[in-house]
Parts: sequence; C-alpha cells; structure tokens
Amino acid sequence: MTTYPTVELADRGQVVLDGVTYTARELGAAESHADSIFLVQPVDGRPVAFIGDLAFHAVHSYTADGHGAQWLDVLDQLSGELAEVTLLFPGHGAPGGPELFAAQRQYLLFYREVVRRIAGGRLTLDDAARAELERTMQEFLPDAPLTWMIGLGADAAAAELATAAQ
Repeated sequence: MTTYPTVELADRGQVVLDGVTYTARELGAAESHADSIFLVQPVDGRPVAFIGDLAFHAVHSYTADGHGAQWLDVLDQLSGELAEVTLLFPGHGAPGGPELFAAQRQYLLFYREVVRRIAGGRLTLDDAARAELERTMQEFLPDAPLTWMIGLGADAAAAELATAAQ
C-alpha cells in the first residue's frame, strides 16, 4: 500500500515521524521565487538541514530569477538560525557545514559586482559582456559544474542592480 502526505506544513510547521522531527521553513524569494528548507531533528543526534538551492556547493549558481539582494538577506538569516546545524544538504554539490552559506554569499557578491561593473547601469548584457562574465566567474570558481548558468542569470542580475541603483 502506498501512503501519500495528507498534511500541508505552514512556516515553522512540524511533523514527527518515527521520533524524528521535521520542521518546514518558508523563506520567500531568494534563489527562486519561493524558497524553503527542512530542518530535521533526530531523536539522539544533531539536527541537519535540507537547504535546496539556497547554497550551491562548489557549483555555479542559478541567478536567473533576479532576487540577488533578497537571497543575500536569507543567507544572513539562515547563518544565524542554523548555527547549531553541522550538516547541510544543498540541492547541488556535496553536503557541508555552515560554511556553505558564507561561500554562497561570497559567490553572489562577486557575481553581482562583476555584473554591475560590466553592465554599467544597463538592464541587459550584450554577447561580449556575457562572455566576460562567464570567463571571470569560471576563474573565480574553476572546474565547477553548471557553467551554462553563469550567463543565464546575467540579464536578471543586471536589471535588478540597475533598478536598485535608481
């Protein structure tokens, strides 16, 4: 017999299965338009968190939804809220510790600064600017997979930064 979930969890809602507590956290727009995490508290162990795409581990990030500033805010929030969590499971890349949040923050800040400089206030990047962004980010995070995502988010980041500057 197959059993399906029958309860929808609100923010900070919990469900206990076999003594393990799962807590849902809705975080709003960050990497995507609506991000969330699950905190898992085993009976006799330290909590772990499934953080989805809020932090990529040694992988180029998806930035095409254009919520870079909000994403940075969420990373700061989670760094404090999940300080006791020693193991994070990202949607892309190997599990790691709280340093994943700091590394993702560094990646986003660098990406946004390169886009800001290259775009020069424009809402979009031309092919030459996009190629420069891709080269620069590959130097920043060499040998990282998903390089196709670097250019994918360029226009969204440029538009977000240009709009914020007005």
